[in-house]
Amino acid sequence: MLTAKETGGQSGVFSPPIAYSALCEAGFISVGAMADETSMALGWKPSAVDTAYPLCDPTHHYLLTIRKTGTEVTVWKQDIELGRYTTSAATCAELLTEALAAFAGSSKGYVSRLIVAQSALDYTGFYRPSSRVPGLWVPRSPVGLTIHTRLDFTDAADLGADSSGNGYHWTLPGASQSMDTPSNNHCTFNPLDPLTVGTLSDGNLTTTGDATVTMHPTSGQWYYERNGVGVSYDADANGPFNPVLGAGTYNFGATAWNGIGPVGNECPLCDSCLPEPGILDSAAHYHVSMFIADGSAQAIEVGFDAEGEDWLLVLKGLGSQPWYWINTVCGLNRFIDPASAAGESGLSTPVSVSGSTITLPADILTGGTAYSVMVLKVGADTGFDIVTYTGDGATPHMVNHALGQIPFMFAVFGRSAASDKSTYWEKCGPGKRIDLAYASGQIAGVWGGTSPTSAQFAVAGTYPDSNAAGSSFVAFLFARTEVVREFGYVGNGSGDGPFCATDGAIERIEFLRARYYGYGWNNLDTVRDPANVMSRTLRPHEDAAEAVADALVMTSIGFKPMTAAPAFNADGEEYLGLALGRQTKYRNAF
Repeated sequence: MLTAKETGGQSGVFSPPIAYSALCEAGFISVGAMADETSMALGWKPSAVDTAYPLCDPTHHYLLTIRKTGTEVTVWKQDIELGRYTTSAATCAELLTEALAAFAGSSKGYVSRLIVAQSALDYTGFYRPSSRVPGLWVPRSPVGLTIHTRLDFTDAADLGADSSGNGYHWTLPGASQSMDTPSNNHCTFNPLDPLTVGTLSDGNLTTTGDATVTMHPTSGQWYYERNGVGVSYDADANGPFNPVLGAGTYNFGATAWNGIGPVGNECPLCDSCLPEPGILDSAAHYHVSMFIADGSAQAIEVGFDAEGEDWLLVLKGLGSQPWYWINTVCGLNRFIDPASAAGESGLSTPVSVSGSTITLPADILTGGTAYSVMVLKVGADTGFDIVTYTGDGATPHMVNHALGQIPFMFAVFGRSAASDKSTYWEKCGPGKRIDLAYASGQIAGVWGGTSPTSAQFAVAGTYPDSNAAGSSFVAFLFARTEVVREFGYVGNGSGDGPFCATDGAIERIEFLRARYYGYGWNNLDTVRDPANVMSRTLRPHEDAAEAVADALVMTSIGFKPMTAAPAFNADGEEYLGLALGRQTKYRNAF
């Protein structure tokens, strides 16, 4: 069944790889009592999705750990603890069913490499960070564990067979074998997308009406089957794969083909067929973290040579502290607060740098306050540049940049005088701007009606925001890369908002806002919100404390608003955004 192309991929990323899963939509049954100390690990991809629970990402596989110590149960997804509760389960199958109900609302989904150990272990007993891909968690060998049960789902005729040799077989009513696993995720339909109007079943592979898929590659040759009939699609010749497919039962390659299968360079829709990322380690381009100030200077370890590279640091306390935008081009003794119209201000104690360590001075930190920090490296491969210039009052005034491609967004801050911190967005055009210092939507621009090029951007006239003669300015420019992602969606005014694809997992939403109306700016990240729902937002247009309200459900391929609040999802409003993302091939569910 596998073509030569399908066997490719980053050698050693998943070691050991997981070959099979069982699609279990009718529950689990096991016999025998559990020990007081029992741990269970499994790959799991939900097919029934309830956004009221944190395990609601149907686009990829979670690596779950369930630990029972007496009657207390602790559950982790990858390295994130989801919570604890008191169990009433008598068997291992009951424990699994109970844990999935507690954190997913349903036990329906794809289950892979289920291991039960007779000891109280956390996630480190079963999983480890990938040595090849930062941010990815992978299964580790269970050698050395006291194994009670191991289900590998290799025998399609007896999916509940215990391969440990202990004879603790499970019964999986109505289950079917699949090759949709954590080490080779396959396409399914996306129940989170309101464009999915059909009723989904069969592991989200059958739909009664139009439904959107979780993979829609922009290049390559692809093959899938609909109602047993093979369909070939050449994205190189015909454009990106259509994410919306009609009613039917589909096979995207996770089970045996009914037809002739892929030929030539065709591939099924699965992760192993995606091209290798150009940037495997996003940590070499940006850093996102959080810390609690303790009254002393704070060292930040970034994944690149901060002493030899230019960068921007964005710092904000989660209380009512100012924003600090500090960058190497303007100098580490200066900062700008985008929420204020004021120009650049001096730091009493400069930020210091040594190698990959950036040290924040204690006098800009409030002891006991949590801080969010982002550091973004300058570079064409990152998709980010910092440019300083002096206004000349001309229209247009063309300023050079080094991105090597056209920026889709840039922000201009006045250094020597007050400014509105104007931003340009390609979608708004060169006649409009949106100001960071205010909550208002797009207004008349300061770009002289001239669009940026791959080498220059335009500012205009005597506007104090961008080009007052003799005034100094700094511009932060962003281009589309594997690191910097542009996104957008149209709101529907519902608690079941639109699905916004982001071309893979994102770690930080630097900017999200309505284009036309004054609903304000939002800044969110997965460090502050490591599990769904993503609810903690900072507002770049104000120095106020972090706001908390149900906002977004995150997945490994995008997000969706879960609120009708106009800051995220006003009916008919167009939303613009900029995010920092990880590579798109090797990932875990969020």
